[in-house]
Amino acid sequence: VLILIINIVIRSCTIPN
Repeated sequence: VLILIINIVIRSCTIPN
């Protein structure tokens, strides 16, 4: 499940909210 969390973090960094 670590890869999933990392993926979300990367997406959050890539997509500015």
